Amino acid sequence: MKVLRLIIILITFGKFFIDSQPIKAGELLKNLAITTTGDRWNYPWNVTPGKRPKASVFRSTDPDLGVKRYGVYFVNFDTSNDIPLNLAPEKYQINEATIRILTSDNFEVPYDPSFDNVETYLPEDDPLFIRDLDPGRPVELFGAGIRNGLTFSDWDESAPYSPEIGAESSLYPAIYSFENDNLIDVSLAVDYDNPINVNPFAVGKLEDTEPGNLIPADSWMEFKIDLSQQNNIDYIRSCLSSGYLSIAVTSLNGGGHGVRTFPEFHTRDSLLGEPPQLLLSVNILDEPSYDLELAITKIEPTDSGVKLTIRSDSTEGLQIIYSNDLEEWHSLDNVVLEPNSDGSYSWEDKHDLTSMRFYNLTKQ
Repeated sequence: MKVLRLIIILITFGKFFIDSQPIKAGELLKNLAITTTGDRWNYPWNVTPGKRPKASVFRSTDPDLGVKRYGVYFVNFDTSNDIPLNLAPEKYQINEATIRILTSDNFEVPYDPSFDNVETYLPEDDPLFIRDLDPGRPVELFGAGIRNGLTFSDWDESAPYSPEIGAESSLYPAIYSFENDNLIDVSLAVDYDNPINVNPFAVGKLEDTEPGNLIPADSWMEFKIDLSQQNNIDYIRSCLSSGYLSIAVTSLNGGGHGVRTFPEFHTRDSLLGEPPQLLLSVNILDEPSYDLELAITKIEPTDSGVKLTIRSDSTEGLQIIYSNDLEEWHSLDNVVLEPNSDGSYSWEDKHDLTSMRFYNLTKQ
């Protein structure tokens, strides 16, 4: 069974690719362990940008706006020495992609390896509020956006947080909207007026640590990117073509002065720990390795659920699956796709909107 495309498509920062580098079709580049070439604890009051030995990740809360991803750890991997550049993204077959970062010490935060619904972050008096039943908040991995005239090829980790005081950060955690064809800044994690779940690349996992226990020091937290999600594959492919894989490590754990309730990690400037690593296994292909004509292109709420718009050259063998936590997936029965005038198909999932769902397509 081949998993093909999710609701959201993630890309990097350019759209034009030239096949300028000779390679051998079918070449396997495996067991690559690439150490970061640049990282930064991105926080407006960091007085040593790019040179801090530890990076903490936490939220801030604006009572009138929502919950923000505030302390963010950005990591940049230069892949140009290990993987051919400037190929069409579809020629990179991603077999494995894992980010590893080493926890630091002085933690007072429970380990949570599960995705938390956006409604669990709302104020308790909000009618949509849902109580989080497990302790802690997850550490999440996203793509990385860059602005203010910068690109990751010329990015200096010690550059100012923003061009001027009060301006937006030059770096931001990001997803890509297939429908609107642009990068979306997801620094605002919870919009109180319009709470929407945002799908991370991965949630950090620790070996030999039980959920609810305090995060241990000097342990590798792994973000194994789910390659059944086409959006994740698209992002990595585009990054490999550009030569720079850039990610954002975030968490919505709280904290404050003198309160150690948020995770912290060793950076490449740490004298006591090890820098982040990217583990990759990639094949170089002659032809695209997935069906570009199959995608969920739009999702919108209805009075009784949500409506999906699907692009497909055929409905034969097509199946819609869903997940509430991005780990366990379920099949949907009796799915009848209605044809649209533009050649796409529509289907409405009538379910209780208080229960979140992520959708994917499979073809047998």
